[in-house]
Amino acid sequence: MNLSEAYTLVFAEYPDVVNTQQMRQMLGGISLKTVYKILQSGTVQSFVIGRRHFIPKVSIFKYLGILE
Repeated sequence: MNLSEAYTLVFAEYPDVVNTQQMRQMLGGISLKTVYKILQSGTVQSFVIGRRHFIPKVSIFKYLGILE
């Protein structure tokens, strides 16, 4: 699946950059603690502004193996 297909077919209701709560929902309702473990490991790329994490949706696609 290419990026444009992924954006229209998977998680279309989410913005291009999601927060930790949205990431939890996208990954099936995992715990917030697990979200932070994933982010701290660097497996999913994110950036921090203040004390809030922001995760590009494409990073979640890569984590889930949706993109080729």
